[in-house]
Amino acid sequence: LAFAGVLVVLRPNMIDLGLVAFWPLGAALGMSWLMMLNRKAAGAAPVAVMQLLLAGIAAPLIAAAALLLHEFGGTAFAIGPPSAEVVAKCAAVALFATLGHTLIYAAVVRATAQAVAPMTYVQLLVAAGLGWAWFGDAPDAATFGGAALIIAGGLLLWRSQKAPEILSTPD
Repeated sequence: LAFAGVLVVLRPNMIDLGLVAFWPLGAALGMSWLMMLNRKAAGAAPVAVMQLLLAGIAAPLIAAAALLLHEFGGTAFAIGPPSAEVVAKCAAVALFATLGHTLIYAAVVRATAQAVAPMTYVQLLVAAGLGWAWFGDAPDAATFGGAALIIAGGLLLWRSQKAPEILSTPD
């Protein structure tokens, strides 16, 4: 239900954007996989080791994709060396991504991935709010409808995980 809400909020526009419209969906899918793998690995190693393993896997894949796109991706990917500003922004993204993954790993060590995953959907709601505040991109009815689905999915999951009440029987 919550993922359906994500789709409503994102509204991938294949006509205007083409295949690029699937990048946010790929990011959501990747986040889901990260949550599941974090839970599977929870407690097997400290968070620093897990972060190093993640970086050790992701960095070569990202570098290979960048090289392939640079060589074969056409003029859109034929870029020169980055400026100091771009390097600083990438370093900031890396820092915050590391912090985010560290906190997510710590959360799934203490709770189930099913309990933590819906909380990451809050990112979309925050992004919509920041988009409105900083860029004047006001949410429309579809955004509010998608947000309602996301919240409903989280509430259903929360309700299903509550411990059932034990009814006492008269003696």
